[in-house]
Amino acid sequence: MTQENYGDKGFGAYVVGDNVTSHNAWGIGAYTFFRDHTVSVKSGIIAPTKDGIEFTNSLGVFLNGKGGMMNIIDGDGK
Repeated sequence: MTQENYGDKGFGAYVVGDNVTSHNAWGIGAYTFFRDHTVSVKSGIIAPTKDGIEFTNSLGVFLNGKGGMMNIIDGDGK
């Protein structure tokens, strides 16, 4: 797994589709552990920004390895 074949593809640990109109999540965690290569992902959790989509107490955890995530949810939470 490298930056080119994973980190730059826009993957997330938890993804809510753009067509979802109502979603509530509590305590969702996104974890990173890139053992062999330095990989940085933009967000651990990806969701549309609109009414009806809510997250409470979300978190990101760097377990070990190289790289990590820049934000918890869509550019928020370093």
